[in-house]
Formats: sequence, structure tokens, C-alpha cells
Amino acid sequence: MHWLAWHLPPIEATTGPATGPVIGLPPAAQGWWALRFTPRVALVDEALLLEVSGTERLWGGRAALQSLLRDHAPPGPETLEGGPLWASAPTALQALALLRLQRQGRPVPRRLPHDLPVATLSALRPHAQALQQLGCRTWGAVRALPRAGVARRFGAEPLAALDRAWGDAPHGLDWITLPEQFALELELPALAESAPALLWAGQRLLDALQGWLRARHQGVQALELAWRHDLRRIDGVDLPPWQSLTLRTAEPLQGMAHLRRLLAERLAHQR
Repeated sequence: MHWLAWHLPPIEATTGPATGPVIGLPPAAQGWWALRFTPRVALVDEALLLEVSGTERLWGGRAALQSLLRDHAPPGPETLEGGPLWASAPTALQALALLRLQRQGRPVPRRLPHDLPVATLSALRPHAQALQQLGCRTWGAVRALPRAGVARRFGAEPLAALDRAWGDAPHGLDWITLPEQFALELELPALAESAPALLWAGQRLLDALQGWLRARHQGVQALELAWRHDLRRIDGVDLPPWQSLTLRTAEPLQGMAHLRRLLAERLAHQR
């Protein structure tokens, strides 16, 4: 098997032009774009994990697929030599560990996975200090301890995680699946009082729509953007609970540039 790990952009720290912090899209929606390249995509901790051994040849081989993924990944907050951070390994947890080392700017150990630091495996992190007191600073050192003693002191999960990391036990993951219909909600934690504030949120939804369309190899001809009114009256006039607008195109589209322009024009005329 061959796994790739990509660091997900944080979904709660982004900032809109007029609203301050904006709660981002659901994590699963951030992974829809990757389903275009492989059906085996999962979210684990802070990373998106892709198992690509079954689809590499369809994209021209491993190197070609990794190049495509780098080109098509959504922009993230961290880059390596101008591109998004990626790591690859034979197992999901090894790929995630190497990604964490990259983010910290630390070198890759010579002997993998034995020399990976304890803190790069989520199941070992709560026990890192106790393991260090035992002289265990790497995965291999923990694995060399008597299993019965490790299980009594730290529980069964660290051993099970190490077995999955080595590939000696299956790693049951919840694969991301595409919904049959695109219907996504974005929450604004602050009141949006201007068209630019809604436009920024709408563009985030269009980004997710594009990933959904590409994974399904389809285009969009019509979509509806709706927003809920927090206020009930303004200038003595009752407001409806919801307001919406519909965008239509002459032909199915996957690119979002035209829809972004339409959305900006329509929102500019909304009160």
C-alpha cells in the first residue's frame, strides 16, 4: 500500500474581510477534491490521508500522481518550497508521522519507522513523558518493551496503534464519501451586515462545490445561495426568516470564476 498525508488548513482560524473569524467548512468537505484521484480518502487528526496504490497507474505513476495532487490541493497555511506539505509512506500512520516532522522542520530519521519520535504517533502522545523516563524516545524503543507490561501500564491502544503503524494490523478508517446532492451550510459566528461578508462565505461554498463536481465529473448549471436573517424587523418592516438568490449558467461548469462574478453582482444588489 502507498499512503499520502496532506495537512488540512485549519477550519476555525480563517478570517473574512468584514466579519472577523469565520467558522470553516466541515472537514469532510475539505477532502472532497481528493476523491477525484482515489476513492480511499480519510480524515485522521489534522491530516487528510489518501491510499493511492490502486490508482497510481491511472494517473501515469506515483510521481505523476503526487505532482497532480500538489497542483490541485487547496492552498494551505503551510508550504514546503512553495507548495503544500505532503508526506508518503507504506502505512497511514507513518505518513502522518512524517508529515508532522515536516511541519516541525525536523529531518526524516534514517531508519523508518523504528526511529520516528514517540510524539509523532497520536496514541503515544499522552504517555510521552512516562515513556521518556523509561528511556523510550522512538516507536521502535516502545515496541521493543514487553507487550504485557506496556498493556498493563498504558492500555491496549498504544500497542494496537503501533501494530497499525507497522502494517501488522488493519487500520479501519472511515472513508470520506460524496453526498448524492450538494447541500452545504457555513456558519458565521458574527452578524454579516454587508454584501462582501456574504460574498466571502459564498466563495468558500463555491470552493467546496468545485471539489464535489470534480470528484463526480459533473458540472453545475444552477445553484441557490440562502442566508438566515438574525434580525426580525428593520426600519419597521418585517423580514422573512430566510432570503436567497439563484445563479444559472448557459452550460454546465466546473470552474468557479464565472459563478464568483455572478455571485458578486447579485449580492451587490441585495439589501
